Amino acid sequence: MKKTVFALLLCLVAASVSAQQIYNSSGRKVARKPAKKTGFDVGNLVVGGDIRLGIGSGVSLGLAPIAGYKFNDIFSAGLRVGYGYDRIKYDFNYLPSGATTNIFSTNSYCAGIWGRVSFLQNFFVHVEGQYNFYQRYYIDGLTSEILKENVSAPSLLLGLGIKQPISDRVSFNITGVYDVLGDPNSYYSQMNGIEIRMGVLVGF
Repeated sequence: MKKTVFALLLCLVAASVSAQQIYNSSGRKVARKPAKKTGFDVGNLVVGGDIRLGIGSGVSLGLAPIAGYKFNDIFSAGLRVGYGYDRIKYDFNYLPSGATTNIFSTNSYCAGIWGRVSFLQNFFVHVEGQYNFYQRYYIDGLTSEILKENVSAPSLLLGLGIKQPISDRVSFNITGVYDVLGDPNSYYSQMNGIEIRMGVLVGF
């Protein structure tokens, strides 16, 4: 009985070893290639955030969390939402007589879908379709008062970035974007259309 069981175990081991070997057309053994992973992989998630700095007729500061997925070594895409604080300085010549200040502050919010194409290892092209909700000031034509209004407008951001790896899965990113859509009410028009972002991402 023991001999029979031992013989069966030897057969199972031999079959297992044989199953892990592949033979080519000449009958030579070749190494079995590891199976490719398919489907959703948690390890490919991209999460993090960035701070933004816009300089034009004033100063714009913002914070935005980012979430996405790295589809392969070249292409990543995801979502971005953000909040911004803007401090804008106007020329007194364009303000009503008697204005006591030419510096005004506003709040802004944005939501967008982004995509990144990596090249030369640490560089990438950034494309983002975005919608902005923000406040701006205007002068009432009848009363000459300075009033605040809510505005919303789309933007199409195109830019370049560079990443500096911090570890195997974490990198520091700097991205410069420009609004190429040029909507008359674009949030970026008050910052000459340009924005600089800096942030840390896990998985990118």
